[in-house]
Amino acid sequence: MYFLLIRAEMSEYSFIFVAFPSLALFLGHLLSLKKQIVILLFTLLLFAPKVFGYNYIVDWLDELFLTVVFACVYSIITYLTTEKPPGCLLPAFITIILAGGLMINVIKGSQTVEQEWEVNNYQIEYIQDQGFTGGSLMKYKLEKYAFFHILKKELEIYVDPNPSNKKCQIVFKESRILFDKCQIKVISRNSNL
Repeated sequence: MYFLLIRAEMSEYSFIFVAFPSLALFLGHLLSLKKQIVILLFTLLLFAPKVFGYNYIVDWLDELFLTVVFACVYSIITYLTTEKPPGCLLPAFITIILAGGLMINVIKGSQTVEQEWEVNNYQIEYIQDQGFTGGSLMKYKLEKYAFFHILKKELEIYVDPNPSNKKCQIVFKESRILFDKCQIKVISRNSNL
């Protein structure tokens, strides 16, 4: 549980800790145990590409899947331990306690996509990462699309050491990919960099 609270403090997944007890309450009252297990298994199946490093192109699907998984597990455990659908008091109490995790969102900082390019099967984003204090960190994120552009895999992040320098070529060394943002083209790993 400690890991989950740290995760809530450090990422945009904070709302899960407020949403899943309420969703569990509705699942417990509306669906049978068998249907809840089916929903849990189906959601875990949809979450499987994350294990291999892929993300869906819709950013909030990870949060939705985690919320449904936590809600199903919570509802199933409550159902098995009380042998009746959960009452309003326990989920309401947990929702109020975990709402404190949302306060962390106030000080966590933000990331803004300043510019975005899509070339071939690649997506390159120029991101301003502003922490709670200090100056912002400018970085390029390289992702590759997969499975009919439904999934994308993060290949590399390049931190721009001198954001005021408007150079055209960005070299992703680990991926061995060169991106020319002036001509908007990608030279892949088969070429010499």
